[in-house]
Amino acid sequence: MGKDIEQWKDAKAVSDVERWIIRMGIGYFSAAEGIVGDNIQHVVRELVTAPELKLVLGRHAHEEKRARKMGARKAKIKRRAKLARALQKRKRSMMKRKALGV
Repeated sequence: MGKDIEQWKDAKAVSDVERWIIRMGIGYFSAAEGIVGDNIQHVVRELVTAPELKLVLGRHAHEEKRARKMGARKAKIKRRAKLARALQKRKRSMMKRKALGV
């Protein structure tokens, strides 16, 4: 990590504009974004030189991917439950009509 810190502080290695871009990019990351894991894995992780930080970023990308999958599963379960409730309501309505002879 020492090499990364040296690079970050060295004006010749990373310009002020590049530093600003990196800060804005990292600040933009959000758990709600599907691109977070991809950005970490393919952009940021390749720029980091310390192996321990690469490991941490890889783990973070993995966790983001898991969270995205779980969110998609929960949404799918909610849609199915909503559909099941609508079908049950319709079935009850049809049974009432049948009982009333309508």
